[in-house]
Amino acid sequence: LFTAGFSLRVLARKLINSRDKEDQTGEG
Repeated sequence: LFTAGFSLRVLARKLINSRDKEDQTGEG
């Protein structure tokens, strides 16, 4: 099972990518 924090970050990235496709900043 994935950690809550990890899943939240993934969901956040998906939302950001969906809203701002032009700006793809890799938050590593």
